[in-house]
Amino acid sequence: MDKFGKRLKELREEFDLTQSDLASNLSTKEHVVSTQNISYWENGREPSYDILVKIADRFNVTTDYLTGRCPFRDYSVQMELKNTEIFGSMDAHEKKNAYALIENIFTNLSNFHNQSTQHYKSFYNALNLVNEFYFELLESTLSQDRITEEDYMKELLDNGIIILDDNSQYKLIDPVKLLKNSNTPLNSTSKLRDEIISNLNNSYQDILSFVHIKRLPEYYTIIEKLTSTWKPEKDQ
Repeated sequence: MDKFGKRLKELREEFDLTQSDLASNLSTKEHVVSTQNISYWENGREPSYDILVKIADRFNVTTDYLTGRCPFRDYSVQMELKNTEIFGSMDAHEKKNAYALIENIFTNLSNFHNQSTQHYKSFYNALNLVNEFYFELLESTLSQDRITEEDYMKELLDNGIIILDDNSQYKLIDPVKLLKNSNTPLNSTSKLRDEIISNLNNSYQDILSFVHIKRLPEYYTIIEKLTSTWKPEKDQ
């Protein structure tokens, strides 16, 4: 079953509608939709664009969601983040970085979702691994005012968040690169893992531009919101 058929059936059942009920909802004097039409669409055929829009309106989702181009039912996730208090104290440059981060991660989620369940789950897991890294950094940072700078740096070292380079300088670890050697399963082949790493690396400069210490809580909130709003489907 293709994504459109699967999502149409999921939405119909979620709204507790029979195929006959949905056919009646979509029918007009000019165009009658039959139960057989609904069955065809749920099993792989595609409706006309006009009917697609009607279905989207009936279930209050976007046409992109119905056709599998987007993992979110509407764009409110992005708009909610952009209008939330997270951005209240940011200047124009910081907001621009934050918006770029949201769009970048959102696009990656959508692109991997459109490929396969395996692709999406793998990227989703990888993104959460990166976020766990920054959560550890956030936890250490929030406790910084209760400890000396020396103890703070030691805590970051002990938690594997920073390292000492060859010049004895502290350096923030790149968690995206660590995924290449991670023992944590990403449900992926080596080729897919490389694709995930490449996509996350493309996002990483946006992440770094946003993850300086004073914006770390906002970064964590953004990724938490994006990944918790829509979780991978069990079956595809």
